[in-house]
Amino acid sequence: MEKENRETESTNNRKDNLLSFLVFGITAIIFYPTTRWLIQTTFDHQQLSYAFFILIFAGLFHFYENKDKLKPVWQLENRSILLLTFSYSLMALFYFIKILPLIFASYSFALASLIIFVFGKKVSRATAAWIGAFFLFSIMAMFMPYVDWPLRGLAGKNVGWILSLIGYDVGLSLVSHEGIAMLILSVDGKPFNVAAECNGFGALSSSLLLSLLLILYMKIRYLDKIILFFISGLIGFLFNILRILIIVILAPKVGDQYMLMHEVVGNITLWSCLALVWWVVKGYQTEKLDNPIMAKKI
Repeated sequence: MEKENRETESTNNRKDNLLSFLVFGITAIIFYPTTRWLIQTTFDHQQLSYAFFILIFAGLFHFYENKDKLKPVWQLENRSILLLTFSYSLMALFYFIKILPLIFASYSFALASLIIFVFGKKVSRATAAWIGAFFLFSIMAMFMPYVDWPLRGLAGKNVGWILSLIGYDVGLSLVSHEGIAMLILSVDGKPFNVAAECNGFGALSSSLLLSLLLILYMKIRYLDKIILFFISGLIGFLFNILRILIIVILAPKVGDQYMLMHEVVGNITLWSCLALVWWVVKGYQTEKLDNPIMAKKI
């Protein structure tokens, strides 16, 4: 009798798994246009590619820290069903009110449901942190074309202001070349094009994504999370200013090696920026844990 019950239970589990795979397969097909758009947009813009790499790399590291919990369960439990329900509800709402972030929120809930289905509710906190960062990334991809020129203007004005303080003759102007608008920063008569790659979106978005992934997982006050998030954004913005300053100052000294210097400085400042964000956020958590005054009662 017990053997028959085990066989019946095993048969039911297989049927449930097949139904689950069918549901997630249909969901993947429904979200195929969104997936395709995100992939195409990401690889069409270098800054988004950096942010996507940080999202994946930091996410893998995040889950690696929870590797003892990463045991596949392949079970469509209540939490996974609830997340999938939220996903389809938001999708239905999108077709009525046409607010684009709703489809990204729907997509995020579907991904979260899939992760919980595979690994179970033990990874719920890590999943919530990564999905929150993924949703932010999708919103950044949507708004990037609208923030390009404002960010260029901020970068050009701030770099020009600092250079003028240290004695450089600086001018900032918008010109058109062959029908293409260009923001030109003139430094001692030498023109520098503040191009889309110079707008700081890469450093800013990468810093915010890394920060959000960390702070959503941390057990600290919501106010602290908000403060750390804005500090991380400020770090990203300032490091882009620093990057442009170094490039402009070194440009007359490197001659034909300008592009090499440009890439080297860009990579060093980006990774230094992310290292600082990591140190600030993780260091804040460590300080909270080490401070007995901040410890919660148990």
